[in-house]
Amino acid sequence: MDLHIYSRTIEPNPINYKKVVLKRYELANKSIDTLDAADMALVNKVSEVLEKPETFNGREFLNFPLEAILRYLENTHTLYLFKYVPEITQSITHILKLEDNYTSSLHALEVLFMDFRRDLKWHIHKEETDLFPHIRYLLGSLDHEISIQLHQHRNTTFSLESFVDEHAESEVNVGILRNTLSYYTPNAETKTMVQVLHTQLNRLENDLLIHSRIEEEVLIPLTIRLRK
Repeated sequence: MDLHIYSRTIEPNPINYKKVVLKRYELANKSIDTLDAADMALVNKVSEVLEKPETFNGREFLNFPLEAILRYLENTHTLYLFKYVPEITQSITHILKLEDNYTSSLHALEVLFMDFRRDLKWHIHKEETDLFPHIRYLLGSLDHEISIQLHQHRNTTFSLESFVDEHAESEVNVGILRNTLSYYTPNAETKTMVQVLHTQLNRLENDLLIHSRIEEEVLIPLTIRLRK
């Protein structure tokens, strides 16, 4: 995920970024009361950089346990797939139902979002079926017998270096959706929903930006360090 635009959304009320971060753990059925000290410290740190993305410094995350970083990324995938993307889908569907004039910008938005949703799901699938199990094997957190089978499989089919190269080349870009939406002139019925959609896209874009940088500047370096 290669996102470099720091976009902010004007909200009617201040955003509680810590609550935003904790939501991904709740969706993954992780009780906040069960989070350990490392998880909570990471929650606080991510909250800070979500509020001010320009302050992100990957080196400040390298002292967190790799297990905590992995849990955060997995839970964030859950947030995207089961909250953010469905909410955006619902908003676009609602706008299309309310709009009698199916403009070229709406058509482009609908098509681009389907492409985005497909690419995001593929990106997450690759990480959760290739990269994350490989890291868990390295951490020794899998059942011993499963670890042996996984080790044999990974030795022949998985290359961390190749994965990193592919990851750097892949791009999941919310900005294109946001820019396309800006060409649409809402009517009286769709105006409020368009504002909601703008907020949802900005929220996802900002979160994906931090997510991407944590993967590339924290998760991968910590994994390489673990292999040495």
